[in-house]
Amino acid sequence: MSIKDYFKTSCLLLCREKKKIIYIVVLLLCCITSIGALLFNRNIEILLNRGLSNIIGFRTLSVNQRESIDYIEENEQLRNDLTDLLNVEHVVDVYEGKYRETIITESNLASENLDGTVTLLRGTQNTLPTIVAGRSFEEGESGVAICPVSFFPTSDSLLVNRKHIIDGKTRLGTTFTVKYHNYLKNNKTGELIEEKTFSKEFKIIGLYDVSERFNNSNTCYIPAQDINEIVNTKSSWEKEQYNSNIKILHNLEVVVDSIDNVDYVANQIETLGFNISGYVSSIDINYINAIRVVIILVLFVTLLTVIVIVRSYTKKIINSEEKNIAILRVSGYSRKIICNIYALKSLINNFLIYIVGTTISIIIFLILKYNIPYLVGVDLVVGGINLYIFPFLFAFFVIVLIPTIVIIYDIITKCKLNITELIGSVE
Repeated sequence: MSIKDYFKTSCLLLCREKKKIIYIVVLLLCCITSIGALLFNRNIEILLNRGLSNIIGFRTLSVNQRESIDYIEENEQLRNDLTDLLNVEHVVDVYEGKYRETIITESNLASENLDGTVTLLRGTQNTLPTIVAGRSFEEGESGVAICPVSFFPTSDSLLVNRKHIIDGKTRLGTTFTVKYHNYLKNNKTGELIEEKTFSKEFKIIGLYDVSERFNNSNTCYIPAQDINEIVNTKSSWEKEQYNSNIKILHNLEVVVDSIDNVDYVANQIETLGFNISGYVSSIDINYINAIRVVIILVLFVTLLTVIVIVRSYTKKIINSEEKNIAILRVSGYSRKIICNIYALKSLINNFLIYIVGTTISIIIFLILKYNIPYLVGVDLVVGGINLYIFPFLFAFFVIVLIPTIVIIYDIITKCKLNITELIGSVE
């Protein structure tokens, strides 16, 4: 029997098969569900693996200042602490935690579609991300900034509309102005009240890819002296707390050159008498494990559903085909050929379901990736939410191979009956 005859006979059996809508719909849903769950899991794994090596917060230690007696001694002690920490091998930057970043809600980057909110991060020659266009900071330079290639200056920086993303290359060499305020504290209510408004201009001299550091798409790096100036102005009310004998101590943040050297640096810092309170960035392992458990349960339920419905459907179909099997046997078809015909029928049927399921999954994936604002923002931050081959291979195994194996087992069992038994069972 030729391959062409196999296909012709299998397709004829498939076309006249009835009452398979529920079977098709269930397998289709299982296909889409398994692909979706595994794509989500794979992107999370990639995110974690890249995040641990790229996010600077995972190699930045939060260190408590060493205690001092009074305000004057505190200033002196702070300078000593910064110097001692910076002299530790593999340490590339040390600063008070409040100088890491500041959020500016008023700037001339605002437009009809963007509110102009930018996050300004402390940047030094040792801590800047890779410059993809333009140049880096020069020693002692001020009033400059390195901004994202895909720039989206707004407060909801993860709710990104692709139509309104600013191409950083069009802004390279241009300037933007930010406005900020100093505050007075109401001693009765504790409320901070704006006193004066200040402005500062920055020239965009370089561009970077936010996915390297998993920064939001509204984040620019500025020199340390500039962020110190802005933060000191915005937090000038803290000086009053010192005058009231209330000490406000900010943790020191110690940036290590590589995540591989963090443990060594931590030991050296503790030797100097500092207490380490943790890392600037951290991962909730329990939350990640919970996601993995949910994904495993989804896949288990999907696999179990496929096995149950395939077993039930196949048994029902094979039983209804006993007369046809008997006729094929009488017509001279061997058990092997009959088994091949029905296996091919199942293979064709389930492969078509698989093709439709994968097509729907890809379409849904692309629609979500390019049209849901939150996913557009995440896509920029992580450097791409992508498709991977393994979820589709798993779906092929579940939707195509398992049903084929089941029907081969059932048809072999049925073909072991003699012709009179097959015809008799039908009657």
